[in-house]
Amino acid sequence: MRFHFLPVFFVLVFLVSISGLAQPKFVCGTSDHNLPDSVLRLMSLPPETLMKARAGVGSQYVCRLALEIDSDTYLTYEKDTNRLKEALLKQIASVSAVYEREINTRLVVVLININKDPAKDPYAGENNIYILSNRFNDVWSKSVNAVPYDKRLYVYTKSLTGGAVGLGGGKQAIAYLGKFIIAHELGHTFDSPHTHSCNWAGGPLDFCVNSEGDCYKESLDQTAGTIMGYCGTLDTFHPRCQAIMLNHADKNLPKRTRPDSPPILPATITLAGSPFLMWAAAPMADNYTVELATDPSFGEIALRDTVDINGVRLDRLVTERSYYLRIRALSLLGNSDWSATSRLQFDPLNPVGPRLISPAQDTRFFDDAQPPIRLSLEPVAGATGYEVELTTPTDVNFTSPFSRQMVSTPFLDVTGVQGNNLIFWRVRASTRRGKTAWSTTGRFLVRQALALNLPGPVNGVLPTRFPINCSAQTAGSTIRLTLSKQASFGSVVWTREYKGNYYQYVSMLDSLSPASTYYLKLEEILNGPHPASSSTTGMINQVVQSFRTAAASLSDRWSFINGHTVKGYPTGGYTNGAMFSDKGAWVRHSASLLRIDADSLLAYQYERALTGGQLGNVISGVSTDRDGNVLVTNSISTGGNAANPTDQLVVLDGRYGRILTRFPIISDRSVRYQNPNRQIIISNRIIYELKNGKVTALMNVPTNASVEEVVLQSNYCWIRTTNYTSSRNELIRIALDTRVVSVFSQENTPLLTQYLNELAVDQTGQLWIRQSSTNYPLIQFDGANWTGLTAASLPFYTASSLTTDRAGVVHVLSNNNVIYRYASATWQKVVDLNPSFNMVTVLGRMQIDNQGKFWFTSRFGLMCYDPCLAMTTPRISTSLPVVNYGESIVLQADGCVSANWSWTDSQGNSAERLVAGTNQLTAVPQYNTTYRVRCQNEGCASKASSPVEVAVRPVLMLKGLQKRTFCPREAVLATYSLRGAATDAFRLTIKNDEQRLTLMPDNRDSTLTAYLPESVTAGVYWVSLESVQPVIKAIDSVRITVHALPVARLSSDKAAVVPGDSIQISVALTGAAPWQFNRWDRQMTRTSETPYVTTIKAIRDSTYRLTVSGLSDANCTGGIVSNVLTISSLILATESPAPDGLSVYPNPATGQLTIEGDAVTGIRLLRLIDGQGREVNRQQPASQSKREIWDVSTLPTGLYILQISLSNGQQSLWKINKQ
Repeated sequence: MRFHFLPVFFVLVFLVSISGLAQPKFVCGTSDHNLPDSVLRLMSLPPETLMKARAGVGSQYVCRLALEIDSDTYLTYEKDTNRLKEALLKQIASVSAVYEREINTRLVVVLININKDPAKDPYAGENNIYILSNRFNDVWSKSVNAVPYDKRLYVYTKSLTGGAVGLGGGKQAIAYLGKFIIAHELGHTFDSPHTHSCNWAGGPLDFCVNSEGDCYKESLDQTAGTIMGYCGTLDTFHPRCQAIMLNHADKNLPKRTRPDSPPILPATITLAGSPFLMWAAAPMADNYTVELATDPSFGEIALRDTVDINGVRLDRLVTERSYYLRIRALSLLGNSDWSATSRLQFDPLNPVGPRLISPAQDTRFFDDAQPPIRLSLEPVAGATGYEVELTTPTDVNFTSPFSRQMVSTPFLDVTGVQGNNLIFWRVRASTRRGKTAWSTTGRFLVRQALALNLPGPVNGVLPTRFPINCSAQTAGSTIRLTLSKQASFGSVVWTREYKGNYYQYVSMLDSLSPASTYYLKLEEILNGPHPASSSTTGMINQVVQSFRTAAASLSDRWSFINGHTVKGYPTGGYTNGAMFSDKGAWVRHSASLLRIDADSLLAYQYERALTGGQLGNVISGVSTDRDGNVLVTNSISTGGNAANPTDQLVVLDGRYGRILTRFPIISDRSVRYQNPNRQIIISNRIIYELKNGKVTALMNVPTNASVEEVVLQSNYCWIRTTNYTSSRNELIRIALDTRVVSVFSQENTPLLTQYLNELAVDQTGQLWIRQSSTNYPLIQFDGANWTGLTAASLPFYTASSLTTDRAGVVHVLSNNNVIYRYASATWQKVVDLNPSFNMVTVLGRMQIDNQGKFWFTSRFGLMCYDPCLAMTTPRISTSLPVVNYGESIVLQADGCVSANWSWTDSQGNSAERLVAGTNQLTAVPQYNTTYRVRCQNEGCASKASSPVEVAVRPVLMLKGLQKRTFCPREAVLATYSLRGAATDAFRLTIKNDEQRLTLMPDNRDSTLTAYLPESVTAGVYWVSLESVQPVIKAIDSVRITVHALPVARLSSDKAAVVPGDSIQISVALTGAAPWQFNRWDRQMTRTSETPYVTTIKAIRDSTYRLTVSGLSDANCTGGIVSNVLTISSLILATESPAPDGLSVYPNPATGQLTIEGDAVTGIRLLRLIDGQGREVNRQQPASQSKREIWDVSTLPTGLYILQISLSNGQQSLWKINKQ
């Protein structure tokens, strides 16, 4: 049967194409829909329950691996089988170290199957990973494998299609030859899903990429992650993944025991090419002892070694002779016997590579004045030259070495080594017969001076306080900084350590002695083995720099914003830029979005966890709008398997940082810019227009260009791009109304040069361009004409940075470290930075905040220079601290000439206003409002005043009622108007001198509805209105009249009636005539007389119950009917005898009652029942009597029922009127 999919299917998706053996970056596009129920059950367990699975781990598990190698990889290793096997065993050993530490499982390679002939290779010519997976399964399912294994792994090195670099699940996996990918894919075969799966109890464990499933659609967060996730950097499995993998190992893998037999060796071994020997593994071995001797009795040992893998490198042997070999498997549980002795010799036609002499492995070259590093090797007889390759840890298989040289001598002097500080090198010799095998790989470490950066020249003069930047070569290592006044570091001023998963750290040197020499040392120390070399540990870099402090202290106008000076600011990571609002700086940092308060200089982080997923650290753009809000674009998860994330736009209140709104915008995850008016969103490739929450593409950026910067000029959008074809910058102008696109460059605009560096738009709407030119460093464009500002017309030679302040005034940081502004058509000097900070090259991009401070963003974090003189902090006084709604107030900023006011009301509305030439502000607040003010002078601002709150009393008006006369139980509808802040709960008060009612009405569309209770008495009342919170009384009230409800009472002239008699019915009515009601016979009656009188005739033998309904009078409906009239029907004694021959008399009766039957039928039982259905007496004759006399004189007056039971079973009922 053809194999299509594994039981659990996992895919690693390309981010970049694989061009060689350097391990590629990837994301893993895994579908967890096919996870076994047993795995889903474990994932759904609470973490504390799942963790219990790890507590009882005992003996180590053993996982036997079978490796499949295609002919492409065989050719990549130049058909050197031994070198290929060595690379595979060492790579699996590095993965095994992780599995042993994390899930107590040792990985042992028991078989390597190499397809050497492309013509017979089932994988040759195929690059689709899914097809390769099927073929891998087909081949191994049909072939008979003599060696038992637990997992099989197809390891490849060629470029694949299908968008994946790995597949794993069930018993097999496919992985690129790299530690992390192999560890990840084998993890899937141990049942582990991804850490971003929705099936975990509580949801995903990390949020670097889309969740697998629709459980999470909030912000993504790039953090340090584990092997089964996409975040990377941590060489470990998540504890909950470990628990699942341990469960798999316990159920499917054998535990370690004593090796049951010695390793098996062939009688004769001939090594060709690389001198690496592999033998059949003893799966239960901890390691092996290898002995080679020159005699069969092993009296003369040539090599004795203990190795952790089932292979050993033999380049220390003399290749011209043969040896005797034996191997023994070692274990803490016991050792095996020695293997049978094998005869070992080297193939003279495929000579081994040269033997490296120096430097020794992991030699450190950390001296400041490092002489050339000599790489030396033993000469190879007959060699005509040597090929030497050097590479970095990202290319341990030498696919793309940064240096490849042919030398004629057995040594090479290396200088100026760049790249990573850990260097790998190898050599092979050229002879008349051809090339030898490659040597073993050597390693040495070199000093990376750029890991320590000071904001000044090396050994130069620096201030007494300044930031420094240091970088790590390996994430997760420890950076140790040591400061001393002695070159020997015998006496230490301080030592600091940074340990995290960052590559960059910013530290701070402060309180230094003036005019003193200092020495600063950086050491990078691994906290475990090097990711690219398990043998490399300890210190991997050391840099020492000296500097001398200036005699004068650094001006207090300088502030440095980093993890040492600002609480809440991350120590590690990158500062990628900043935007400014009235309240301070908004910093785009690799750890999170940060808000730096302008006055307190405290940092507030907007982390994914702290914002409930609303905002993460995968941020592509930060800007501000004209309302002072901050706009942030960041990536969010869209859910689903291997789906692309999208970006969202988050709008935050620029003063207090509250998230106001957010919504998804585009799906290409590369937002670069959004303009201040929220109209333009630009990615690397597409320019969008945002209107009414919808995104429309305006145009595509050419595929050979990238967006560098965007500014808005009136109705035009200007985009500075880099054209890779022409190697120059170009300006794209888009007319937002007509969508006309124009392109400007040095090709069609002579004043423009090849490199355009920055754009700005001034207060007049004129475009400014800073470019690399000694003739025209600045260019202006007014929409029609281009103007070049020559260096001769400027007070500086070139410009280092270009920006505008909040008023649109152009400012330039010149090449001579002076800041100028262009005002009134002249250049004015703002400040000379030279006296305090002499290295403008470290400042980076310049920006100006709303207080006139200059901010610089660079690898040293944020640096701020305040050019403003010390200004008095103002105090606010107000004419009225409490006002009615609609009243105006005058606020005064005592101590200011010009003032910048800002305010926020209780509804969250905020605004600001710059009032020039006066310190007063006239305002008409609508709600309780808090005011602050800063003094403003020539772009400088003071600190903010203390806040002053003005309370606004709302104004409530009762506009009217639907009418002025009412009845009890009737709805009262009141309309009102409210100006100011109050809740929508109100009270209606209805009162007069005798009664006071408080009603809580319903409120809908400014109309209040309440119902008068039935208990309200008739009279004249006043209706008033007040709000509940706060209590505000309406200034008007309304006079109403309440009428009493009409009442009807029925009576008759008879309490009982004989059928055929007439009855007079009377209805007494109260209220105002006329009255209207429905009679008992459903006849609508209208009368102006009370009582209403009518006569009815009894036509049946039954009781009458009479009432009226729907009573109303001239004022009110819903009147009250006070009673139901009951009239009984009588059966008199003069009635004819009953059909059964019975007679009862007299009726009405006062004393005795006679009951007579006929001559045949006797009387069996007599019962007397009152009007309530209760038996009041009974009489049973001694024999079946024909005549009975019953004394009823003692009974109360009223109607009774006489029940007569006869001897023939019949019954008869009589109405008896007792008088």
